[in-house]
Amino acid sequence: MKRKMKSIGMRAKLKIKSIGIRALCAAAALAVALGSAMPAFADDYEEPSYSVPGHAAEAAAEAPDGTGAAGSGEPGISGQSQTLPGTLRYEDIEELVMGSSGSQLLDKKLKALQDPANMTIFTRDSVVYQIKLSKVEKEKAAAEMVRAAQQAYTGILRLDDGLKSLAGAREAAERVLASLEILSRYGMASGLQLSEARHALDEIAEKTETAEAKREQLARQLGFLCGEGSAASAVQTPAGTDGTRTTPGSMYPAGMPLMPAPEEITAFDCEKDMPAALAASFDVRLKKEAISYAEGFQGERSETAAKADRANAEEEFRIAFRSAYRAIPEKQLALSSAESALKLEEERLKSAELQHSKGMLSKHALLDRQYALEEAERAVTAARLDLLEAVEVYRRMKGGLSPQSEE
Repeated sequence: MKRKMKSIGMRAKLKIKSIGIRALCAAAALAVALGSAMPAFADDYEEPSYSVPGHAAEAAAEAPDGTGAAGSGEPGISGQSQTLPGTLRYEDIEELVMGSSGSQLLDKKLKALQDPANMTIFTRDSVVYQIKLSKVEKEKAAAEMVRAAQQAYTGILRLDDGLKSLAGAREAAERVLASLEILSRYGMASGLQLSEARHALDEIAEKTETAEAKREQLARQLGFLCGEGSAASAVQTPAGTDGTRTTPGSMYPAGMPLMPAPEEITAFDCEKDMPAALAASFDVRLKKEAISYAEGFQGERSETAAKADRANAEEEFRIAFRSAYRAIPEKQLALSSAESALKLEEERLKSAELQHSKGMLSKHALLDRQYALEEAERAVTAARLDLLEAVEVYRRMKGGLSPQSEE
């Protein structure tokens, strides 16, 4: 009788052990699918920190006057009036390019434009024509330099957000790899899974390196356009993404640009603005000078061809100007959508934090929600930059810059 009871007990223990192993395997599979470690292995895993390498436009620092985060791009923020060494504000770009810090570079380009060897649409017999043409080319060159500096500025900001996104992706991949390494100790993760996780980390590292190099290239371009040899070259410790890099001649954004005032956007009227924009267009003005030259120095056939060229240039400008105007409400709608998505992610994070406090949600799942919120914040930043650039295109076209120069 005792042997029979002992045999039953052993079978019961084996059954319980078998059930436990199956449950453990199921939990492990779920942990791998979710990219998170099982609670039983929590003591073996150290959470990676969510800190992001320092950038020139880091918005985490509180403004000295308590008005908000530095460089947030909103009116009244101290980040718009106080800049770190090696940084500049978006609103100061035109003054730097056109003023003393950019004068030498601009003079070199304009001097080259005045060289008859570089002028192809006029004949050297007409000195007056050369002078008129050079004047238009000077204005066009200045506008192109300002726009190029603005695009470099916003390009750096976009890369900053891209690097933050890559940092978050790296930390998520590290969590997955750490979970898989723990599971592999118990034979619950294959070598292939570990290899794939490590490969994902390598890919993120490569993308980060590429983005860093592109950021430095744009910073050098920005410093060059805003006056290499003056303010930019005096920089000793510019704010690189690692906070320590020294790149003489480079300039970095001091923060987000101020967004266009709603009143300015409301005042835009494509058809009313069209005549003045056409009159200011550099390309149309160049075609007009070609007509004048053809009338005085060339035959009727050349004059007719010059007039046709001007008509084509005007029509192309009208099409591009209307397209630039229509792009603005599209970007406004995209920004509104991104802001709504951000609010939704904020509510989701609050719910996740509540669930986590009650033990209903893992730490990894909470980190995923935090990362989703950060991605939504970056989407809002990108939408704001898109709107700013759409408005800037319209502004510059009103000032005469051709749409081809925006590419």
